[in-house]
This record gives sequence, C-alpha cells and structure tokens, in this order.
Amino acid sequence: MAEDKTLFENLRQLRLKIASERGVPPYVIFSDKTLHQLAIVQPITYIAFGSISGIGTHKLESLGTIFVKAIREYKGLSTNETEEWNDKNINKDIEINDSVTTPKAKKSVRDFVTFNGTEYHIGSELMGCIKWRTTIGNVSKDVYYTLWQENRYPMTRYISEDVQCRDMVVKRFAEIISAVYNVEVSPDYQTVIIPVRTEYDENGKPVHSLEGVSFEEALDKFKQFVEQNGHLPFATSGEYECSLRRWQQEINHDIRPLTHTQYKEFEELMASYADLPRTRVLWEKKKEQEKENMSYIEQQRLKHSKAYVQWTEDEDKKLIELHAIGKTIEELCKIFARNEGAIKSRIKKLSQ
Repeated sequence: MAEDKTLFENLRQLRLKIASERGVPPYVIFSDKTLHQLAIVQPITYIAFGSISGIGTHKLESLGTIFVKAIREYKGLSTNETEEWNDKNINKDIEINDSVTTPKAKKSVRDFVTFNGTEYHIGSELMGCIKWRTTIGNVSKDVYYTLWQENRYPMTRYISEDVQCRDMVVKRFAEIISAVYNVEVSPDYQTVIIPVRTEYDENGKPVHSLEGVSFEEALDKFKQFVEQNGHLPFATSGEYECSLRRWQQEINHDIRPLTHTQYKEFEELMASYADLPRTRVLWEKKKEQEKENMSYIEQQRLKHSKAYVQWTEDEDKKLIELHAIGKTIEELCKIFARNEGAIKSRIKKLSQ
C-alpha cells in the first residue's frame, strides 16, 4: 500500500500539537518512521494501531485513541469513542455465535515488556523481581535530561541491592536499556553511562544555546523576548526561542558559569517572571482566561484595533477618497483597522 502524504502531514501536525502540550520534542511522541508507517497502513482500530512497529504498550495506551480517531476522521469514518473500533480488550471475542459462546482461553502470564514496538523477553522467574516498565522508565527520564554532558549513575539508582536474583535482573536490565535508549553499562554492571542527548526545534534542527554573545547581551535578548511575547521561551518552537530556552536551562543547571553578580541579576529577573507561563499549555490557558474576562469591545479590538473608536474628520475624508478610487472593502478594513460592517456603514452615512 502506498503512503498517503496528506495523512502523514496531518499526523505530523497532531504529533507537534501533543509534543507542545507535553513540553517535549516531537520525536519523543513518535518518530517520523512510525508516522510514515501509520500513513501507509492507516489502522482504523485501537488494536490494529498497536501492531505498528514503534508503538509499544505505553504509547498504545496513552496515544492510541487520539491517533486512530484522527485517521478515522481523515478517512470519513465514525469517531465515536464508544464504538467497537476503540475497544481496548485484545482478548475480546469479536464474533459470537447466536446460541453458543466460545469460552475464552486462559490468559497466559506476561513475561516480557514492549518498547518502541519490540518485545523484550524477561522470563517468568525474573518478571516479579522488579517493576520492569517503571524501572526502565526511570532511565528514560535521565536520558531526557542529559543535555549538556555525559552522566554516570550507579546501578543502585535503578535496582536496589536487596532485589531477588539481582545479578540476573541487572544483566537483563542492562541489555534492554542499552537497546532501547542507546546507553552504556560498565562491564561490572555497576554504572549506567548516559551520553549527551540532542534537542531539536520545531523544524527538526539541533538546538544550540546562544553563541558568541556576552551574558549582558544574552540577558537583554531574553528580556526583550519575554516582554514582547508575555511568556518564557518554550521547547519545540522556533530556533531562536529554543536557543533562549537552552541558555536559561544552562544557567538553571549550573552548566554556564556566572559571576555572583551575574547570577544574582539573573535570579532577580526570573523572580519577576514567576507568574508568567513556562509552557505552551499554560500560555494557551492564560489566553483563554483573558479572553473570557474581556468585554465584547475589547475582544473586537484584538482583531481590529480601532473597533468602536470615533471616526475623525481626516479619516472620513481619506475614506471617501480611497473608496472613490476603487479601494476594496477588505483593503479599507486593513487601512482603517476596522471591521467590514463599520466601513460599509460609514461609507453609507458619508454618502447621504
């Protein structure tokens, strides 16, 4: 089956939206490879979605319904989440005889975990020793925050000394995290080595901190951005905004050396921004709240800055002249910063 390019773009935009809401890079949601596969297979049920390479149990549970719904909507199918397509019971008997119900097979004990569509066998004897998905998930958090320098953590950070069959558990744990997260484990299994991770902006370009500028210049750029936009820099945004955010993070994590005076100045500035949104989700909520509290006139002035402002004699004269030489209503709306109704009613009144 050929890939549907339009569907791929729809899914890519959905991925970007979810990544922005969660404050993570888009590839953390799904890789492009997985999106291409979805655009080819076009799964229209929750269960079919889970069979796609790159989609493990966690992502199936947290993202399955959202993405299948988007695919079904694109294909013109029902998106009612109470219908059978969204059934999450893999063992459910779909076809049932009118008079005889086939007994379900006894569910086998699960002895594997799934990451990125790949099953990693653990074995029943080790499965109950630790919470495998949770423990491996703890490594993912450390990988996500390793942005500036290689980090080395003791194995006890993840697996305590009193775990049953610890040597066997640690060995299998090391094999899985090495495959899933591309981390290294020391030969004696005592240390987990996490390499530096690269962040990307909304266009897929690697994010770098502000380069070639002094602390004072960077601080001015940071202040100017916040004052113009009303929020702190977000992740998975434009290259410049991502660079400002990374510069801020480098100071927060003591990666960028500052003098005592510089650090105090930065700290005071951040304290003054304490009430400003730090994520895109908080920013959207703030805008919605502000809009709800606005009067009708204030809301109109967000679209047309001179809405309901009294016309001046100079404006009246200019309006008649421009209308006479053939300027369209749309053009006049832009020139006078008023809506279509205001322009038409003013022309009508001045023509009488």
